Amino acid sequence: MKYTIRKLLFLLVIVAMVASPFAVQKYNSMTTIDPYILMAREIEAFPSGGVDVLIVEDVEDVPSVENGVGVSLVIEEYSRWSERILENFNRRVMDVVRAYEYEEVVMLIGQWGVPADTVLVHWRITCTNIRVLRPDMCETIPLSGTLPPSFLKWPGIGNP
Repeated sequence: MKYTIRKLLFLLVIVAMVASPFAVQKYNSMTTIDPYILMAREIEAFPSGGVDVLIVEDVEDVPSVENGVGVSLVIEEYSRWSERILENFNRRVMDVVRAYEYEEVVMLIGQWGVPADTVLVHWRITCTNIRVLRPDMCETIPLSGTLPPSFLKWPGIGNP
């Protein structure tokens, strides 16, 4: 009986050791400004069929976006998240797009030195099948402003 209890305790310790890195990783992600986690939180917070917004911490007023396409993922301050904060941000965005089956991605791109809620560029990517994301299936539409060429290098769209 003692041997069985020791064996079970040993197995429990092994399982706890294997599972702990994942638990710690999840805890760390939830306590940092990980855009992927924040995006998932914001998506869950909005009603189905609405406009989902990834809110950067200093954005107070969310610019209105008229889409009329169905469900959109709106990314404020896209340049800030993608270039300054998190590597492979585009790939994470695409993961969220696939997971939630968005019909389009709208990027609201600001610039350093201007208020975060000022939209300098409004750019839309629509795809006939957002889950596949091949260049021949996607179209980029400038709604306002000019987009620097670097922003066209979306993994799976312009830069696989």
